[in-house]
Amino acid sequence: MAEAFEVVPREAPRAFKLVGELDLATAPRLDEMLRRECALPGDLTLDLSELTFMDSSGLHRILDACRQLASNGTLVLKNPSEAVDRVFEIAAIEQVPGVRVARRRV
Repeated sequence: MAEAFEVVPREAPRAFKLVGELDLATAPRLDEMLRRECALPGDLTLDLSELTFMDSSGLHRILDACRQLASNGTLVLKNPSEAVDRVFEIAAIEQVPGVRVARRRV
């Protein structure tokens, strides 16, 4: 049985919230939205505050989106959960062109 994962559109244009666990089984659910949105110019925002887990499959999807957007916009990764932020730190995602991590201020 696949873990719960949702891509929820937000009120802001080109903004989505990822909810649940992003892994090998659920990453394909993210593909359609990323393909569609990365083909358009401008920034794309992913709210990750309710993404509880992400493995390398999810990280690869996000890195691919960064590469696709690099010349036309920025992928804004907003409020990553602690677990997801650790993955970003290990992968040095903030060194990747076309990405910006926006963390909550405490």
